[in-house]
Amino acid sequence: DHIQCWKITTAAFEAAADAEQYPEFDLPPYQPQRMYFSVFPNTWVRFFVFLARLRRQDPTKMGRNKDIDMTRLGVPPDQIHAKIDYRRYWEQKKAASAAHASQGGGQNSSRRLPEWLQKRILARDTFMKGYPAPNGKVETDFFAGLD
Repeated sequence: DHIQCWKITTAAFEAAADAEQYPEFDLPPYQPQRMYFSVFPNTWVRFFVFLARLRRQDPTKMGRNKDIDMTRLGVPPDQIHAKIDYRRYWEQKKAASAAHASQGGGQNSSRRLPEWLQKRILARDTFMKGYPAPNGKVETDFFAGLD
């Protein structure tokens, strides 16, 4: 569950800087410099909801368990703080996605699309910045400016 992953990641991010949290590990505290969350633009979501309805699917009951309401997903453009382009690493991204069984790896519907279209649509990911507060610029490199 992606929401649970957000919660766990945020708790771990905050705990890493607190030496009192896990004294049994005898490690110095570490404050990561940034934290991002994967998000989908609401424009994409609206398009996929439209496609689902064309296929006579209920967009409020998607996924293997029919427990995903696509109409509630997606963020507006002003909540997208990073856009990462993976085209140079397309083959690696494709292999990693195929191995992600819980997300339909190996048999997901995007593989029915022509390779050029898959690469055009799926070789970029969007993220919301969780820490520090976003500065209004859309980042294209997670590592730019890090110590």
